[in-house]
Amino acid sequence: MRRASIREHEHFFRRGYPHITYSFFSESAYRRPLAELTGCDCNVDWLEGADQPGTGMRYKYNIHYFRYDQQLEGWNLWIWYDHQEGRSYPFRAVDGKGFAVAVIELPEPRIELITRWSMNGNDWADQEAARRVVIPEGGQEVSIWLVQDDRQVYYDPAEADVSPKFRSALADAADSLIAVASEYITDEDVKTVQLLDGATKENVPVTAVRTGDCSLTIKILNREQFDVTRTYLLKSSYFSPAKVTMRHILEQPEFYYEGRDLGVTYTSYESEFKLWAPTAAKVSLLLYDDAGIYNTDGIVPDHNDMRSTVLMRRSSCGVWSALVRGNLAGQCYMYKVDFADGSSHTAVDPYAKAVTANGQRSVVIDLAASNPAGWLPGEKSLMMQPTDAVIYELHVRDFSVDDHAGLENKGKFKAFTELGATTSDGLMSGIEHLKELGITHVQLLPCSDYATVNELSDEAGNGMNPEYNWGYDPQNYNVPEGSYSSNPCDPVSRIREFKELVQALHDQGMRVVLDVVYNHTFSTDDGPFDKIVPGYYYRTVDTGRYTNATGVGNELASERPMVRKYILDSVRYWAEEFQVDGFRLDLMGLIDIDTMAEVTRMLHEINPGILIYGEPWDMGGTTLPHEKKTLKGSQRHRGFGVFNDNFRIAIKGDSDGGHRGFATGEPGTEGDIAAGVKGSIDTFTHSPAESINYVTAHDNYILWDKVIAARGLLHEMGMLEMRDGTLRSGGSIEEAVNQAEPYKGVGEGADVLHDESVRRTLLANAIVLTSQGIPMIHAGDEMLRTKFGDHNSYKSPDVINRIRWRNKHRFRYVFDYYKGLIRLRQDHPAFRLSTREAVNEHLQILRAEGNVVSFQIDNHACKDAWNCIVVIYNANSEACEVSLPPNNGQWRVVVNDTAAGTAVLEVVDGREGRVRVPGISVMVMYDREN
Repeated sequence: MRRASIREHEHFFRRGYPHITYSFFSESAYRRPLAELTGCDCNVDWLEGADQPGTGMRYKYNIHYFRYDQQLEGWNLWIWYDHQEGRSYPFRAVDGKGFAVAVIELPEPRIELITRWSMNGNDWADQEAARRVVIPEGGQEVSIWLVQDDRQVYYDPAEADVSPKFRSALADAADSLIAVASEYITDEDVKTVQLLDGATKENVPVTAVRTGDCSLTIKILNREQFDVTRTYLLKSSYFSPAKVTMRHILEQPEFYYEGRDLGVTYTSYESEFKLWAPTAAKVSLLLYDDAGIYNTDGIVPDHNDMRSTVLMRRSSCGVWSALVRGNLAGQCYMYKVDFADGSSHTAVDPYAKAVTANGQRSVVIDLAASNPAGWLPGEKSLMMQPTDAVIYELHVRDFSVDDHAGLENKGKFKAFTELGATTSDGLMSGIEHLKELGITHVQLLPCSDYATVNELSDEAGNGMNPEYNWGYDPQNYNVPEGSYSSNPCDPVSRIREFKELVQALHDQGMRVVLDVVYNHTFSTDDGPFDKIVPGYYYRTVDTGRYTNATGVGNELASERPMVRKYILDSVRYWAEEFQVDGFRLDLMGLIDIDTMAEVTRMLHEINPGILIYGEPWDMGGTTLPHEKKTLKGSQRHRGFGVFNDNFRIAIKGDSDGGHRGFATGEPGTEGDIAAGVKGSIDTFTHSPAESINYVTAHDNYILWDKVIAARGLLHEMGMLEMRDGTLRSGGSIEEAVNQAEPYKGVGEGADVLHDESVRRTLLANAIVLTSQGIPMIHAGDEMLRTKFGDHNSYKSPDVINRIRWRNKHRFRYVFDYYKGLIRLRQDHPAFRLSTREAVNEHLQILRAEGNVVSFQIDNHACKDAWNCIVVIYNANSEACEVSLPPNNGQWRVVVNDTAAGTAVLEVVDGREGRVRVPGISVMVMYDREN
């Protein structure tokens, strides 16, 4: 989120230190006269939000925010509500009790807000958890009080306790705690520190040592007196108590469970339930007759209608189990987890393999009953090496929802099973289009159960405007997403239909890669983990606050043994039960390198040909040490790959703006292109198989829109300005799409190949498809797919996201060009070298200057039938002469600016030693064939 911020100065009072002035960041839209107040009654003339859209009722929010250190510089509010994108609001003053104050008027009675810290160049340098604020029914104004790192919203100032306290107490070892206080800890405070058993109030002997102004380490003198299933309070004579959270102590070997039977082990005569909950005092299995009663939001708010309750038994490692006789297939169940402090949570099984609609309850399933007819796991040809892959990134719904696709099961897994489908122009569509194109792997955006689409929305009468999301909001990791099934209320259908998808692709000779999101969950409070083992599964700072390098409020702590085990068990399940052929790991940089190495080792034991790769981005704000992050370079020799953003930037420029790269018209990038051509073996890879080469993906501008942006044509083409699924200016998205002209001036038939924008897109992906490494293209690139300028379409409607199948006819020559490039790569192993030794032996860069890159692959590389292959990229607008290697015979051109493939298009006399390459094009030729 890029937003320009300016430094403004506002006067705040630090508790006990009046007249201290702090600098404060605000959005430029809110530069107004500053309030200099010794107190605040909210009757002020700096009301924010009066310019927000909306008609009718206006609601006033008086927001107070307290930070213990009173360091308020840079802290501001990010507020959003239904159908309105987020926006920043500044605090304008401080009241007499040290609370920063903002007064905001908005057209909605319910808002979500985040307190965040902005600094130069980074509006999201730090942030707290999201909070919801609701105006009381019948009212028009509300006052609330927020306290640092406390997710509670207080509607009564007396309840917002900012008195001296221990903000956190964390059990990080079997014999020690760490604690953080709200104020400076004196020597006298240290002497009075006590650890009390929460139930008996007995004192647990400890010693305390100050490790910082506000921090302590507490040594437990007798570790036998400390039990993770009990509640403890840390207090002193000055600081009020904090409940101890069991954090790193649960990483002790005694709490690690090696078994592979967590969740439900089903047979037709009995089912065994197992749950890892080492800090629980009691766990009960709740059995239900049905899925429960849903509210209008698709949620089951009441889980007290259980048919029966079974007490579970605790065994070693903190695993609770229960054996229930009888055939429980189809039985709904939950866990009730009770803790020593009296709190109790009802939770879905994190290892659930089946759930009710919207993942509200777990379901026991006979997985054999979910197998489609003819299901033969393991029956597929073995991929010889990773570089044989050509990956096609695709969203399930985008693939089939267009009316011109000729597919009946729109937006569903089953659309992939439809054979004989054609577009309204009579061309192949659906799965046979993918086979015709020639790709080898379909990388599906997240297909496990996610939280941000109401699976019952169609049944609720919203079929004309169904909810949409990319799916990076995981809820139940081991269950397919219900909105893609024909019946989300049938727990078996989503499983069977996803297996049918996999089976259909395998039958057509293609493989399936799952995009998996093991770096965060959509929610912590309502997610799959914190209700069961509070404080363990997510990374936290020492105040107990969740870290947020993901930008969505939490990070899974993959480095912790039972979190790592969960990830390993989950990917194993998808690989074995669903026979998927690869995994793309979202924000892989936040998954520790040891976990990635273990995931890779395990998966390659299951299937040596399985693909494993992910995003190696270095995300700030995490507690994961830098040396433990899975970044570019850390993958060397480890058997998995990373997305190559060096190459991506060199080819196209930036991702969301108009900055250019080699293919989009920027000079000076030839060296970076040459490095990428070699599989980046001279920069950060050990072999080309570690480099995923791509230009665009689901994130950011799609390729066509990026080229339009780089050429400065967004406005001329009528492209939309979108944010969070809505038009920035308001109004109908569909009307705006109908008025847009994304292909203005492109032409028809073969003439499209002479259009500059078309040529630039072809050059960009031609580089990807002729370079060493593993190529990936985004769905629809082969038909010049547009998203009408929406560079973050994660929740935009179908009218933005759907693949427009009529474009296959309109841009048939573009499709044929892509098809030819893929055929060239598949037929000639010289483009698929798998080792750095082979690249160094056979590939030589001939030229990398003047907006031209050329190279040769010689000596029948990798037993290729062609002896010497020359590839030339000309990014100049005009044709240019390019030197060729010595050849007394002929060069046979198989790719030029109008066609691509393996058939000879033209012949060049090798004795001339040069060839004229048209502007903005690629040329591929070979000398002789065995």
